[in-house]
Amino acid sequence: MEKSIRAELSLGMDTCMRILGVLRRTNVEALRLEMDNRVLTIHVNEEKEQTALHQLAKLADVTLL
Repeated sequence: MEKSIRAELSLGMDTCMRILGVLRRTNVEALRLEMDNRVLTIHVNEEKEQTALHQLAKLADVTLL
């Protein structure tokens, strides 16, 4: 099953690229990405949702919604 994670990015595309790098290093596969203004929606497998949330919470320029 697919879960979505919404995050507000304070630095726009720079933050988006950092997020993608963090997810890749932690073996979290983003199934789909959607970005509207400074809000990024990442769709991940249900099994990896907690890992993704934990990693994104560590980033200072990301606010989870």
